[in-house]
Amino acid sequence: MGKRGRREEQTRGCGDTEKLGQNLSPSPHLPFSASVSLPDSSKTDSIGELEPCGIQVDENGDWFHNGNRIFRPEILETFYAKLDQTPTGEFILADFRGACLLDVADTPFVVSRVDLDRDESGRERIIIRLKNISRSEVLDPDTLATGRGNILYCRVFSGRFLARFSRPAYYQFAEFVRENDIGQGFYIELNGNRYPI
Repeated sequence: MGKRGRREEQTRGCGDTEKLGQNLSPSPHLPFSASVSLPDSSKTDSIGELEPCGIQVDENGDWFHNGNRIFRPEILETFYAKLDQTPTGEFILADFRGACLLDVADTPFVVSRVDLDRDESGRERIIIRLKNISRSEVLDPDTLATGRGNILYCRVFSGRFLARFSRPAYYQFAEFVRENDIGQGFYIELNGNRYPI
């Protein structure tokens, strides 16, 4: 078994990870971060005073506590419910000790699946699923953008957070992408409207 495999096996049921999830009880009726108590984010000194959570999120959206991967879905969903972002881009998590800073490689939100669907009126829409989050949402095509390395991104949760497309989701999405008439760009078309990427 490789080094990563040993690390992941050791973390299943990790006691420290379970403690991180204690006393966190998000309400399904509240939007994300509704119960997070944050310092005044306009004051950079107060943000700088926040301690690290000891939690890392890699570019694939996998979470680790002090290097040990967190697997339990209920803990991960709770973390997302306690997540917020400062105007300068830092991610903040409110755990049982108060607010702390996450160590995030890119963004905690990763699109894991893409499906073309129709609503009750027959209008086309793209449904996206986010890794570690049980709910799905409708893609806002106006928020699509490409970043460094041609990584595809979109905004999620009413535009509050940036989400990165995983490689499988990217290939699923690529089925809907078309090249424009002059061969100098790409777009998707929904309900007769073109959305550039």
